[in-house]
Parts: sequence; C-alpha cells; structure tokens
Amino acid sequence: MNRTLVWVIIATIICAVVSASAAQEQTAIFPVGDIRAGMKGVAYSVFEGSEPESVPLEVVGVLKNAWGPRQHIILVRIGGRFAKTGVAAGMSGSPVYIDGKWVGAISLRIGAFPTDPIAGVTPAELMMEITDADTQPASGIASNLPRPSSPRAEEASTTAIGAKHDTVADQLMAAVSNLLPASVQLPQSAASYMTPIETPLVFSGFSSSVLEFFSPVFQRMNVVAMQGGADSDSSSMASAEELKTALQPGSAVSGLLATGDISLAGTGTVTYNDGRRVLAFGHPFFGLGPVEMPMAKAEIITTLGSTFAPFKIANSGQIVGALTQDRHSGIMGVLGKQARMIPVSVSVRSGQKSSTYNFQVFQSPQWTPVIMLVTLFNTISQSNLVATPTSFRVKGAVHIAGYPDLQLNALSATPPESQLPPGFVVANWLGQRFNTIFSNRIEKPEISSVDLDIELLSEMRSATIENVWSTASEVHPGDEVSVKIALRPYRGERIIKDALIKVPANTPKGMLRILFSDAEVASQQSQERLALQQNRSTALRDIIRNLNDDRSNQEVHVTILQPLPSALYNDKLLPSIPSTIANVLDSGRAANRLTPISETALGQFSIPMDMVVIGSQSVNLTVN
Repeated sequence: MNRTLVWVIIATIICAVVSASAAQEQTAIFPVGDIRAGMKGVAYSVFEGSEPESVPLEVVGVLKNAWGPRQHIILVRIGGRFAKTGVAAGMSGSPVYIDGKWVGAISLRIGAFPTDPIAGVTPAELMMEITDADTQPASGIASNLPRPSSPRAEEASTTAIGAKHDTVADQLMAAVSNLLPASVQLPQSAASYMTPIETPLVFSGFSSSVLEFFSPVFQRMNVVAMQGGADSDSSSMASAEELKTALQPGSAVSGLLATGDISLAGTGTVTYNDGRRVLAFGHPFFGLGPVEMPMAKAEIITTLGSTFAPFKIANSGQIVGALTQDRHSGIMGVLGKQARMIPVSVSVRSGQKSSTYNFQVFQSPQWTPVIMLVTLFNTISQSNLVATPTSFRVKGAVHIAGYPDLQLNALSATPPESQLPPGFVVANWLGQRFNTIFSNRIEKPEISSVDLDIELLSEMRSATIENVWSTASEVHPGDEVSVKIALRPYRGERIIKDALIKVPANTPKGMLRILFSDAEVASQQSQERLALQQNRSTALRDIIRNLNDDRSNQEVHVTILQPLPSALYNDKLLPSIPSTIANVLDSGRAANRLTPISETALGQFSIPMDMVVIGSQSVNLTVN
C-alpha cells in the first residue's frame, strides 16, 4: 500500500477519534444523583432574536419521583433576565449546565403566581431515553366528534354540537373536545403546583377573532395561542452547510402543524444537539409518541414578563428537519429529515370573484381533524366575500394513497340568528370526515392531498318539510300514488313538490308508511349507515365507500316502510323477521351483533331540491 495513503488513513482515524472525544466531552451528562442544593450553574435561552443568552442559576434541590417512578425533577432558582420575565411559555427546553456538564432542560413551572423565579428541570438522563424510544408508528385511533352526517341549517346548533350547551364556548367544546387526546388536557386540580411550561402555538394568517373563538380548545392543548408570523421560505429545507449550525442548544425551535398561506407552529427551546438528533422542550408537545412533523428554526421577537403568564412572541423560520418523537420527557427531531405533509388547496369564490389558498397540514389521527376544522374555518371566515346570511356549497375530494377518493359534496346554511359564526358548521363537517377516515381500526390512511372548492351564496339555502298528503289513502300492490310535499324556505314562500309513489308489487296487505325526510333521518334506515356507526364496517375502503354513498342533504328522501321488524345481524339485513325469531337472536352472544329495526324499508328514492332540507313528515297508506 502506498505510504502516503497509509498516513492519510491514520490521520483520518485520529481526527475521527479526537472529534468523537470532543463531542463526548461537550455532551457529558451531570448525573441527577450527584446534584446538591446550592450548586451554581448556567442556563441558555433566547429572549430576543436568535442568539441564546446565558443566565445564572442555583440548585434549590431535587424532588424525588416527582414526575413518575424514578423520574426526579431538579428545582433551580434562575437569575439574570429570567428574574425579570419569569418562566415564560416558550422557554421549555432551555439547557442547564453545571461545571460544563449537561444537567437537563428547564421544563416545569412552579405555582400559578410565583414571586420567585424557580423552575423545574427535566434531567438529561430522562431526556436521553427518547433517543432509544420505539420508532414504530403509533396505533392511536382518532376520537369521535359529535356527528351530523351532513351540514344542516337551523338544527346546526342542536344536532351538530348538542342542544344542552348555553354558550358559544360550551357549544364549541362539545363539538371538538372529543378530538383532543386526554393526555394533553390541562390538570384540573388546584393542588397541582408543578406543571409543564406552556408551549406558544403561533398562528400565522389567522385573525384574533378565530383564536378567541377556539380559545377553549387551545387551553386544553396546554398551549398559548397567539398571532405571529412565519418565514416565507419556511417550506424549503435548509442546505447541508446550514444544518451544521442549526438548532444549537439554547436556540428556539418550532414544530410545524401547518405551513403555507397559513401556519401553526409550537415553539420551545433546544436542549441537546449531537449533529443529527435534536432534543427539546423537556416535556411533551402533545404526547403523541412517534410523529412526523416539520422542525424549523425560530426567531424570538420579544419575551413578555408577567406574574401570571409570561410568554415569548416568535416567528417560525426555515425548516431544518423533522420531529420524530413526542414523549413524556421531551421531543426529538432529526436534522435534514423531510416530514410528509398533506397539501391542501382551498378555493373560495362568490360569483366571478375567487381566491385560492394553499397550505400543508401535519398528518396525525389525533390532530389532523382538529387542524382541518380550524384552518378551514379561518380560511372561510377571513374571506372578504363572506356576508350574512351566507350558504356554503362544498365540492372537492380527499385523495388517499391506494384507495378511491373521498368525495366532498355538501351544502351548508347557518341562519343569521345562530350563535355560531358563518362557516363553522361546514368546517366541522369536514373535520368529521377526516375523523371518520382516521378512526378505522384496520388500515392506516396516507392522505396525499386535499382539494376544496367552496362557493359562497349570499342567501339562506334551506327549507323545512312542513307537511305531506296523498290523493288516496287505500292502495293495491303495484299502484302509483300521487303525493304532495310542502316545504317552507327560510323566510320565503311555501314550495309545493309533487312525488309519484309506486307501491311495490309484492307488498302484503296492511299498513305502509311513506317517510319524507332529510338526509339524517333517511340514513337511519340505511343498513350501510348502521354498520358504519357501530364500527362493524371498519375496512378503510368500506368506510370511504359508505361516506361517498352518504345521502345528499340537498334532497327530499322518500322511504317506503312496512311496519314489520327487521334486524341487522353481522352486517346482513334480515327483513321482516317474526318476533319469535327476533327474540331468539336477541340473546346471549348474538345480542352483541344484532341491531333490531322496528320497520322494514321496501324502497327509497330522492327528490333534488338544491337547498338544505330539514325535518321529516310521513303519510300512511292502507294496502288492500
């Protein structure tokens, strides 16, 4: 071998060893077992701009098993600028060092109105456990929203979000609270004096009215919602050279839930960086386990001090990697890794005027439905084309890799006297669609993109079924009966529609009930809908098919019903079963798979209306 080449190899090995030793010294851990009260140290955090500042601190003591079995918390008294600002939201993850060794991350607030700048520190050993965490995808199932199958008009304030809630905040929480995992709810006990420092969730492209409207939701997320900004280049990955100096300990870091024309960024502080992996926060972001979320640099505009709730005001910056773990003792990201997002395109138009908004959304069974609800509501409500009264016609599709598209087609109309702002009902309906897709227990959906076209109609496109009557009360099998349907539009003249009902040729003698209803009532007669509601049809392809087959809320649905019991058993419809057989099936293990139905549907069709249809009426016929 060439002697020069040998020396080059030896020199390379020596440099690698020296570099590894230097890195090991740089990240040497100060064991929590060696921590003693009175020890002096230093913490780093950004108060303004992007450069971390050092502040002195003193160890107060160690709380043993304070955050779980063998999970100790180090209490420190912080000086410098911390003494003025207090332990502010966004300081989570500020690294602490003693004698040049890494102690851990400032992560916990002590008390509600502290007069002493004391904070809790998550030990370094506990944070390093994240790097060994299981990286298999989480198997969490999305929670269920209270669900109308389609956007409704006057009933939106009762059917869509519950009639027992008196205030808008109560209604909002009833509509979306089930989407929030219990693990991120704020402590309810006043005695809980040690809590994770709140994470500032910066909303760019959102109005203050939207943030105020959703404030009950954000409070349960343990985040401080605030308006802020985002770098216009935040969607592009930093270069390899830039990554070498990105996210040094003490600098600000953001996890991006949405990017583009609108953005959502949760901001904290970097604790550790080994050149590839980054640890931050010292407490959970949302506690989701394995995640895939863009990780970006952040700039702190200023830090506002407060006895009650100090916080940092931040702009999210350029993407430098992806968050991959969201664990009990912090979050972990990988520099240079690209996170997959859901591209969303929303076109809002009225007449000849239109605007198109493009953004990307973090993909998560627990959070994507909530994010889609909030972002769509904001997109609609901030359009200059929205007025009162307004109806919303939605068309579009959710593209899912390897599956048919989920078609989006609905009309939503919220009356002006409703407590809900225009656009909330249709945004909630879209959130429900995403929630249903993520709720299947068999397959993990990979949403490739979402396209939405929303037409604003400057009128209330809704009508209530007032009455129905037929030209005959007695019929024979095979007869055709003329029926009139009276509908009352919102503040409009009565509309009369004609329908021709054909009695099935094999109808036995007895009574028939002809039901004229909206989509929600008609769906209750559907075998497929009952199976979906009871999680019997859980394959993703079946769920998409059932959602695409949903009855339109822009039609009067006509159902011919016979007063004979039927049942849904193992996803099979058993029509007109004798009561003795039903009693046998409704016993033992069979009861878990049997859904009794009081009537048997002999047929169903619909009458197009081009307005939201509400309510139901029926007419009875005697078959001779």
